[in-house]
Amino acid sequence: SMKKGGSSISISKARLRALPKIDSLDKINLCLEDCDLLESLTFKKMRLQFRGVRCMKPCEFNEVDFAEKVCDMTFPRGSSFVKVTFKDGLQACIASGCSFERCNLGYGQNAVGDCLVTQCNFHACKFPFLEESSPVANFAGSNFIACRIQWSGQFAHEESFVINSHWLRKWNLAGCSVSET
Repeated sequence: SMKKGGSSISISKARLRALPKIDSLDKINLCLEDCDLLESLTFKKMRLQFRGVRCMKPCEFNEVDFAEKVCDMTFPRGSSFVKVTFKDGLQACIASGCSFERCNLGYGQNAVGDCLVTQCNFHACKFPFLEESSPVANFAGSNFIACRIQWSGQFAHEESFVINSHWLRKWNLAGCSVSET
């Protein structure tokens, strides 16, 4: 079923081979609930809400904001994320062998809680600062190029991506590489 209100579309309980054609100047709100994505789809200039979405093939996300936390989702190997903002982060997601470019992975301590994001390339991405209370995540074998750490709140700022001791305790960074360029 598909509902369209203004520049918002909700689709539930569907098996999608293509996305609806939408003409809009600003970002479309697209809510997918309990859907199977059967083909490699490109999500461009959208504000997304995914609940119970299953990707069968690698998808491309370009200039996309995830309006709420992305939970329990598997992004197939080869999926790509360019200028994607995960406003509330990811929870218990799998995105191994994917590429992330100029993405914001969230601000909170649990921005990537219980996620498996191994063998990924992160280029010019922003990550939250981790503290003792952060949940674990597995980034083993990933490459971090020109990434930044961001603090939110009263003294919001960014710094270079450095693997600090909190990170090593909370995130599996075995076999990772970090470079500025």
